[in-house]
Amino acid sequence: MLGVVPATRVIPAGIIEHDGMLWKPRRGATASAEEFIAARALFIELNNDAVWNPWVREERAADIDEGAEVMSQWQRAEPGHRHLSLKQWESRQERRERQQEQQRAKDEARRDRDKARYDEQRSTARLRLIEVRSRLDFEIAELAGFREGTKYPAMEPKRRANEIEELEQKVERLRAEVDRLTPIVDDPEDVVDQHGWLPRDRREHTWWSYRLVRERKVRDLKRQVPELEAALKATTDRTERRERRAKLAEATTRVTEFVNNTDTAGPMGGGMGGPGGGIGGGDGSMCHWMSALDEAGCGAGVNLKETGGPGNDGKIGSGGGYGGFYCFALTP
Repeated sequence: MLGVVPATRVIPAGIIEHDGMLWKPRRGATASAEEFIAARALFIELNNDAVWNPWVREERAADIDEGAEVMSQWQRAEPGHRHLSLKQWESRQERRERQQEQQRAKDEARRDRDKARYDEQRSTARLRLIEVRSRLDFEIAELAGFREGTKYPAMEPKRRANEIEELEQKVERLRAEVDRLTPIVDDPEDVVDQHGWLPRDRREHTWWSYRLVRERKVRDLKRQVPELEAALKATTDRTERRERRAKLAEATTRVTEFVNNTDTAGPMGGGMGGPGGGIGGGDGSMCHWMSALDEAGCGAGVNLKETGGPGNDGKIGSGGGYGGFYCFALTP
């Protein structure tokens, strides 16, 4: 039996294949193929980045314009390829807007119907189940570390055995609670709140709210940093310089933390100064359910002494005490 020889794509001279498409230079083009590919990659990267960081379009405007100019010197080379006309593009946008409006109406109708499904016991059990499962994962990891000897390697054997025994009991208790709560909750993603909102509705709402808050804070801080730098340079008094240097350091740190939060499914909190901690309803009010506490940051931390609220170390739990921290991510 003869083998099947795959068809070979023949690319004419002067044409390149890039990103699954054929391209050729326009008449009078001065940009090389390598320059075109680099410009296109940067253009796409910056515009994708600007979806989450809108200020990129302003700060990298020159790079975006330069990339667009280089890209304009090249065109698609597939036989018969045609760009959408303005009228065709507008029709497509109108169609998308109609589909979005139809989906929005469906979601609103669903939420209105689902108000009748609200079960306070089930809703509370779901939140408890999330907390218990999180704690169970932590205790299982701790137990594995003690058993393998990677957790506190120098620990005395008898003490390690006691720690292992205590952790085994904790894991057993937590698993029993998970088993008790699971049949009450059933599918956690199908538990509505008193407003008919599903968990995915609240996650999406929180994501958009956090995105807007983050953008506003970053823009404010980016405006403040140059002002603080200028004020520091203009100050000669020692005490005043120390105070202004501290304010500048704080503003710089905060803008860096906000900007570095590039994961669009990152900490979804409504807090103005940091990730929000807490649980609540789902009526869309930021103060009601999106933020019960403004944490100092997302770093892992623990403080067994109550110190009266979050500190400045950029970690969860820096203020002491115990609580549950929830990440309202769009995807697991």
